[in-house]
Amino acid sequence: VRTTVRAEMHRIRSVLDGCVRSNPYAFDPHLVVTADFLQVTRQVRAGNLTAALESCSGPLLPRSSVLSIELLRDELTESLRHAVLSAPGVAHLR
Repeated sequence: VRTTVRAEMHRIRSVLDGCVRSNPYAFDPHLVVTADFLQVTRQVRAGNLTAALESCSGPLLPRSSVLSIELLRDELTESLRHAVLSAPGVAHLR
């Protein structure tokens, strides 16, 4: 299905509830963007493994085959795996 950029931007703007300005299209400069995978990454780096595991809801965009997403997913999975295997005891293995 072919759509115009204008139609797609209208759809994106409605989904993002006013976070995208028009003429020219741009994100609102006051917009604060966050994502659960970023929170998990920060928690792993800070050594807060319990919070990281509680915040992690599963693999990052598991059906995506976009290379940059696959790389991020693999990096996050591997950092969690390494943190769990490096943690003392077995509590985090569950």
